[in-house]
Parts: sequence; C-alpha cells; structure tokens
Amino acid sequence: MKKYRSSVSIIVFALFAVSAVTGFVIYFMPHPKGPRPEVVDAVRTVSFGLVMKKTHEYVSMVMAGAALFHIYLNWNSLKSYIFSAKK
Repeated sequence: MKKYRSSVSIIVFALFAVSAVTGFVIYFMPHPKGPRPEVVDAVRTVSFGLVMKKTHEYVSMVMAGAALFHIYLNWNSLKSYIFSAKK
C-alpha cells in the first residue's frame, strides 16, 4: 500500500509540474509580433476551456506552488520510493 501511495504522489507531482512548466513557458515566451502572438492566443483559448486572458499562466503559477508544497508534504514518502526503486 505504501508503494501505491508513493506512485500516486509522483503522478500528482508530475501533473502539477507539467502544468506549471507549460504555463511558465507561455508566460515568459518572447513576443516577436507584439504583445499577443497567435500561438499564445490559441493556447489561452484551449487551456482549461477558458478564454480569459492569461488564465493558463496564473493557474500554472498556482500549480507550481502546489507541486512544491506537495513535495514538501510527501518528501519522506517520495525519498523512500525513489531509493527502493533503485534497488
């Protein structure tokens, strides 16, 4: 059961991390054609089904915080899972 919980922790962390990374890439992406290139507009429209300006970026910043908080709360579990996987 402990190994299952560790696997779930890693999956949850991975989901938070992927969302955070994509949001930061979109947020800090250079804007060669002015402040709102078409690629960023398309991603904003598609992400989470919301059309609000910069929604994905702000939600991703929250996800980054959640990922770090998740690591902090589950550090011992993650550490034991990683070291047991190496054996």
